[in-house]
Amino acid sequence: MHLNRRQLLGGIAATSFVLPSLAHARSPDIFQTDGVAINGTDPVVYFTKGKPDSLFNSHARSWMGVEWQFDSDETAQMFEAEPEKYAPVFGGYCSYAASL
Repeated sequence: MHLNRRQLLGGIAATSFVLPSLAHARSPDIFQTDGVAINGTDPVVYFTKGKPDSLFNSHARSWMGVEWQFDSDETAQMFEAEPEKYAPVFGGYCSYAASL
């Protein structure tokens, strides 16, 4: 049986409506691995250089109960001053998963 895109998406939507227990809210609020947000990537460098930096940086700050790691003290201070500006949308979760 071949389903077109509309039929497939309609089926997914119907399943989410009929079986709401299958749709899980993101938990915890910030995507983390072993208490480190977004796998240790510096969220400020993503905006200043336009691409992710190396992982597991040496400068750290705590925000929303999670450790955020930074490439430099300068980017850590920028994040501290305006965390909502640099923190990823949907807590770092994929937008599709967050929509469920």
